[in-house]
Amino acid sequence: MQLIFESHCKIDLTRKSKNYTAHFVLGFDTGINSTPMKALSSYELLELESQKYPKRKNEYSLGRYIAKKSVSHFYKDTKLNQISIGRGVFNQPVLYCPNNVNNIQVSISHVSNIAVSIAFPEEHPLGIDIERISEPTVEALKEKLLEKEIDLLPLVQLDKKTGLTMLWTVKESLSKVMKTGLTVPLSIYSVKKINIFESGFICEFDHFIQYKTFSWLIDHYICTICLPKNTSFFLDIERINSLFKK
Repeated sequence: MQLIFESHCKIDLTRKSKNYTAHFVLGFDTGINSTPMKALSSYELLELESQKYPKRKNEYSLGRYIAKKSVSHFYKDTKLNQISIGRGVFNQPVLYCPNNVNNIQVSISHVSNIAVSIAFPEEHPLGIDIERISEPTVEALKEKLLEKEIDLLPLVQLDKKTGLTMLWTVKESLSKVMKTGLTVPLSIYSVKKINIFESGFICEFDHFIQYKTFSWLIDHYICTICLPKNTSFFLDIERINSLFKK
């Protein structure tokens, strides 16, 4: 049986008034596997059957499995198939979990055979996105990003292919926090500045000044987490990236 590799990392979120914890999980597989299927609730099995293409079925089951793994770190005694992740009116993930007394929420992203998820308290919003760095993707992104954003990339020594992909994940992760998806003009999510931060990059916005993003490279992928601007955080990037060294 083909394996699913997972990497879990607790994220410490620190604010002046209160500290929070989130749980990040990254996982990938190389094809159809029964493990994600066993984790699906009855509602999700029906949703899975509505997917027409095998690729979409694989992405759905893997994404739900990884999302539930992140949630399970808050509720260790709850079986994965007792957790259900539905869709809100804007297609955002909605968590249904027995005794969800802490109002935990979840953000999910997947590309090809990789999925990432972050589970977090409702009090402290977060959003996540991951994209593969590839030439076809970059060509499509050139038309969707602002020239002033692209001009920021050389200032932090980012090549265009990596930088454009990162900017896209930055906007995607913010849109998940705002629960709009990309249904609004992308200029609303315009990036004001990029700074190098430890082993990644911090971006800030022109309009949504209360938020920032943290982005880092994972092999040939860019992963971005959006969080409140005044939150300090600790994320063990080395532990996460070690998944790709197995």
